[in-house]
Amino acid sequence: CERCARAQQVCICSALPQGAPLHTRSRIVILIHPKEVKRACGTAPLLRCCLSNLIIKVGDKFPEPDEDPEFYHSLIEGGNRCFFLC
Repeated sequence: CERCARAQQVCICSALPQGAPLHTRSRIVILIHPKEVKRACGTAPLLRCCLSNLIIKVGDKFPEPDEDPEFYHSLIEGGNRCFFLC
């Protein structure tokens, strides 16, 4: 399936929220391990189908601000505050 990136036999689009991707007031940032990127059935592609205000960062840890200033700018863009949840 082009939308959920799964084989047609296991397509889950009918279970996704109506009107997806949904817009959220909160920006969601997800850190995924590089090995997870290779998994088509991982959670990140599924969340990308469901949420429009989503940033997916690939790595085994969040970079320091001086290592990736563009990423950190996207976190506070528009006067947003950022909270990290584990």
